[in-house]
Amino acid sequence: MRRGRAETIAVIASLLITALAVGCGDNGGDAPEGLVSSDSCSSGLVWEGGSQGSALMHPGGDCMGCHSSNDDAPSFAIAGTVYLDEQADDDCAGVEGAIVVVEDDEGQVLELPTNRAGNFFARDADVDLSMPLQVKVRYEGNEKVMQEPLYSGNCYNCHSGQDAVRAPARVLAPAP
Repeated sequence: MRRGRAETIAVIASLLITALAVGCGDNGGDAPEGLVSSDSCSSGLVWEGGSQGSALMHPGGDCMGCHSSNDDAPSFAIAGTVYLDEQADDDCAGVEGAIVVVEDDEGQVLELPTNRAGNFFARDADVDLSMPLQVKVRYEGNEKVMQEPLYSGNCYNCHSGQDAVRAPARVLAPAP
């Protein structure tokens, strides 16, 4: 099912509102609920909120793999975490405020903002993506384009540190 331009814009607006609503928890005013200060992460924040349904949960982890094995979790069309640090450990927060631009094979464009944990996602229920995908990341006026088309929305497949021959260990924002 293809969506019209107005419907696609409405879906994107809904995704933004959902991400903002879920990602605005408070933990003493310093970090959103689940993210706590940490000297072990270059971002200064680490996820310690468990697996209880938050858009901020488990940055750097296998979002789609975990969600596909959990009947209570929404399934994703695309999901991942954007970092400034290629060697960031799982659960270390990425960069907030990057925009992941995804264009599918039929010209549908999604602009997915990263939240406080650096996570971005689009739910299967909200979008219908046709492979392959072209992806770029925008951050602080700079842009980084993936050279290879994607045939899966699971960014972790290549950016988990397991396949650094084909891709950087993490999805990286362009250097400011």
